[in-house]
Amino acid sequence: MEYRAGTHRWRKGRLTDLSQTGFRLDGCSDCHIDTVIWVRIGGLSAMSAMVLWEDGAKVGCRLTKPLSPYVFDHLVATLKAMDASGG
Repeated sequence: MEYRAGTHRWRKGRLTDLSQTGFRLDGCSDCHIDTVIWVRIGGLSAMSAMVLWEDGAKVGCRLTKPLSPYVFDHLVATLKAMDASGG
């Protein structure tokens, strides 16, 4: 997945703990509490999220608009396939 904080360029990050309302992002050293970031996951359009907590380069984010159950299931399947293929 890719993320962008503020006006910084798009960067790669590791998405974990995905739910319909949020996620954890590892590798986001320029993300800080109470800032909005943009994420692109599995070929979907960019989505905004608010950073709720940070621990070094790990952050917890709440999506501005929760994912629908259909989109959530699609993303979980896509991310599992990417992990299985090493992507």
